[in-house]
Amino acid sequence: MSTHEEFSNRQARSVKTGAETSESGAAIQTVKAIISGERELNTEDFQEVAEYFDIPAEDTEQIVLLLLDCFDQNGRFQRETFENYLKDDQQAWALQADATYRLVKSTRKQGHSAQLWLLDQLAEMVSVMPIDAR
Repeated sequence: MSTHEEFSNRQARSVKTGAETSESGAAIQTVKAIISGERELNTEDFQEVAEYFDIPAEDTEQIVLLLLDCFDQNGRFQRETFENYLKDDQQAWALQADATYRLVKSTRKQGHSAQLWLLDQLAEMVSVMPIDAR
């Protein structure tokens, strides 16, 4: 079993909370399909998962898309990419008790931008690539 399959199975098991209803069973199947990449994601998928976890659909879409970036094309988890997103304090928003969001101010002298880090990684890959392969 691949790491991706193990993750999918663990994730699906962690979603189960007691007896599954037909609604939660459908949500679990949607989560498994999203994780495994079995199908293209659509608005209904995000809405179904959002309802199951009781979070806004817009947040669900952003969370899922960020997490999908943490896996390579073979379904292997990319820890460095995941940690990069966790360190981002340039485009981070915190949910407040009144259900509003507040832009998080960096506590570091020089903050960390996940997007700039990714661009740096891409530039580094291209710079070491043979010219005929570009």
